[in-house]
Amino acid sequence: MKAKRLLLRIALIAALSFTAFFSVQIYDGAYGFELLLNIFALFSSISAAVATIVGLSKNKKKKGNTEEQVQATAAEITEAEKILLDSRQYLTTLASMYSKIDSPKIKGQINELMRVSDKITQSAQADPSDIPQVKKFLSYYLPTTIKLLKAHMQMSSQGYEGDNLNKSISSIEEMLDTAIDAYKKQLDSLFANQALDIHADISVMNKMMTREGLIGNDDFESINIYEDTAGSESSEIKTDSEAAGTVSTSN
Repeated sequence: MKAKRLLLRIALIAALSFTAFFSVQIYDGAYGFELLLNIFALFSSISAAVATIVGLSKNKKKKGNTEEQVQATAAEITEAEKILLDSRQYLTTLASMYSKIDSPKIKGQINELMRVSDKITQSAQADPSDIPQVKKFLSYYLPTTIKLLKAHMQMSSQGYEGDNLNKSISSIEEMLDTAIDAYKKQLDSLFANQALDIHADISVMNKMMTREGLIGNDDFESINIYEDTAGSESSEIKTDSEAAGTVSTSN
């Protein structure tokens, strides 16, 4: 970039120098005015060409930076949309499996998995900030659950019994109950931040009303007891969710 600027300056200086030189020569009668115009036009063209090259280079770099920013933003949007689209496809797969299974127990488990998974997906779709929190659920736990359900369907359709076969089928059915509990805790954890915000707003509002004499100390103390209980329950929910995530990961 510095070299191009230097080249532009040299071209401009040269054009001015030659103009001054031939102006003197014309004044002395050595050259004609037409020759001066031709030479000046030549150096003006060179200067314009250099300026154009420098300008195009700047625009290209600026355009490149803009394209990179657009591509980065598009990549983030595409990733979020892909996760949501995949989750919808998984739900469609679960619905298809539900219609092919005869076992009332498995049908009930699939129905509950679909119900909770759909609520998680709706929450992530309504608030994209939830996507990082449910990304592992939508991209790993849900498809892995479907994979195990497919294995259950395949093994159940064999028409014979065996120790390994029965053990695998029972393990999958137990896992589905565990997955349902984990899915529900995942859904509940999405409301943890909202619960904290509500708790903070209630606390501030109560203090202001007490300070202004709108409520008595007895009322404030009873409300504080409620807030402490709600805060404790929120902490327990968060702890349970973390524990569920650990258990699900180990499974």
